[in-house]
This record gives sequence, structure tokens and C-alpha cells, in this order.
Amino acid sequence: MKALKNPVKLVCGQGDVFIPISTLLVKKQGYGPVGIVFNELGVYSGRNISYSDFFTPDCPVPVFHMRGGHYFYPVGQEEELKSFIANKLNLSVIRIVS
Repeated sequence: MKALKNPVKLVCGQGDVFIPISTLLVKKQGYGPVGIVFNELGVYSGRNISYSDFFTPDCPVPVFHMRGGHYFYPVGQEEELKSFIANKLNLSVIRIVS
């Protein structure tokens, strides 16, 4: 029997990174869609912006791409990812602590 190929690819991130199977991403088990982080910064993917343009080798957070154009990151690294994206956009991120 032929082994199935994992449709998930590591796009960026530092060091040795575990590449999850697609089931973990789809069910959001420890991973979140990057679109939420972009939306919090007021950036919406469309004709003029592609999320993939932001995920360069210097990104400190592992980002995974799954067939269909979906991108995910490990939950718990939202602030680091948000800061990285904001820096790419030359935005300042204000963290509100209550």
C-alpha cells in the first residue's frame, strides 16, 4: 500500500519544526488560521494582498500552508506573529492589557 503524502508544507519558521497533518489544522487542534491575525491588523486578503507575501525566511513563527491556499500557525504565538506582520506593514502594534 502506498503511503499518503502530507499536503501540509512549512512555509517559514525557525529551527526544527514538527509539520502537522492536515486533520490537526482543519480541526484547529493547536493551530489557528493566519487570517484572524491579519484581520486584527485590518488586513484582508484579496486581489492586492496575498498572505504568502508576508511569510519570508525571517519570520520567527512557523507558518504552514495547506492545499487550497490556507495558512496556519501554532496557537500561542499570535502576538509574535502579529508583531512580525505589523513590522512588515510598518504598523505599530498596541497591546491592550486589562
